[in-house]
Amino acid sequence: MIQQLELVDEVLHPLTHEVKIAKKASHLKSVRSGATFVSIIMIQFMLSQYGTYVAFSWDIMEPITACVSLSDAIAGYMFWLWTGKPWDLDSLRTHYYEKALAKQFKKHNINKVEYEMLKESRAQILAKLMESK
Repeated sequence: MIQQLELVDEVLHPLTHEVKIAKKASHLKSVRSGATFVSIIMIQFMLSQYGTYVAFSWDIMEPITACVSLSDAIAGYMFWLWTGKPWDLDSLRTHYYEKALAKQFKKHNINKVEYEMLKESRAQILAKLMESK
């Protein structure tokens, strides 16, 4: 049993390091995507306020804000159709995290299924060792 555990650990150790690198890069990508989403919403809000109170009036800005709101609703619906997830910040970040993680795994030649199987095998071996003690 201990030899099997050492063998699994020997294979898992370099993979774990590569997975950490891939997850870190994917997290960064998802944070950037979330920040971009929030920035777009904030810019829309600021421009509508500027247009309403400084540059123009509400009579001019009302149809513009209606079009912007409709485009946001269409973008949210398209996101839902594309991913099957609701249109919110967590879903957006999760989607981009998973997408970037898959790309990073491919880039680092990591087979996710094999990695998960190795982790499961290690856990089973450890459980058996604990039972025998």
